[in-house]
Amino acid sequence: MAENVYNELLYSMQSSFDASRHEGQFPKGQPYVYIDWNQRIIDLSVDFNPFLIEGDHYAARIWFCCDRYFDAIDLLDLTCVIEYVNPMGNARVAPILVIDDKTDPDKLFFSWEVNGEAARLGTGKNDGKLQFVVRFFTIDPVTKKFLFNMGTQPCVANVMRGLNKADMSDINFGYPASDVEMLLSELSILKGMLETQSINW
Repeated sequence: MAENVYNELLYSMQSSFDASRHEGQFPKGQPYVYIDWNQRIIDLSVDFNPFLIEGDHYAARIWFCCDRYFDAIDLLDLTCVIEYVNPMGNARVAPILVIDDKTDPDKLFFSWEVNGEAARLGTGKNDGKLQFVVRFFTIDPVTKKFLFNMGTQPCVANVMRGLNKADMSDINFGYPASDVEMLLSELSILKGMLETQSINW
């Protein structure tokens, strides 16, 4: 992606999503991903292996934590995004809309509501790798140049394959298929009775 197109995209996010950003509350006791700004690394613990399951779509909210201040700059005043490349090789940018600066005044907790693009594996049989970085930035509205830009090193996380739907020849919702068919038939009969008879409770 050309630099000017990339900057325009990030500026659009800065303009649009900062107005939509709202305060959140980090759930006490929930695992989070720690970011070390001195080394620019994302530290994935064993709690995040696997990071996602194939097909996850806004079912995963990943919390991150980092120092709020870096070289006297308050990161709360900046725009935050996740830039990622999914297992199929597609590059995407996801905005961070929920930030908690109350749990610890010197830290920022923020969450990534992961959509289905990040957990897309394709047609192979193997699990996949999701690569992502966290970026804080601000862009000048006139020149569209970075006034501040700080990102992590790329982090690689595991996306595990779920059940192969094509192999599920007998879909019975946890019950024998014949039982489900019988229940549906009985419900259909009951619905017909309710539509044709006047029942007073």
